[in-house]
Amino acid sequence: MGIFRTVVEKAAQNKEFRAALSKDPKGAIEKEFGVEFPKDVAIHVHENSAKVVHVVLPNPLELSERRPLTKEELEQVAGGQLRSRFATLPCTNTWC
Repeated sequence: MGIFRTVVEKAAQNKEFRAALSKDPKGAIEKEFGVEFPKDVAIHVHENSAKVVHVVLPNPLELSERRPLTKEELEQVAGGQLRSRFATLPCTNTWC
C-alpha cells in the first residue's frame, strides 16, 4: 500500500494531480509515478466529505487465508512490513 499513501499525499498538495486522479486514477498514477499496473487491475478514487465517509475493506481472502507465506512474501516482511505488489515507492509516513 505504500504507493497509495504517496498518491494521497500528492493529491492533497497538488490540485492538478487531484483532478487527474479523479478523472483517470490508473492513468494518473502510472504517469506521475512511472508505475505500470496489470491490465486487469482497476483503481477507484472516492473522496470523503463531511457527510460521506468511505470505508475500504480488505479482500476477504486476505482475512481468512491460513497458509504458510511464500518465499517472496517472507522476503517482503523480513524488514517488519508486508508490502503490496504495487509498493514501488518509499513510504514517507510513519504509518506506512
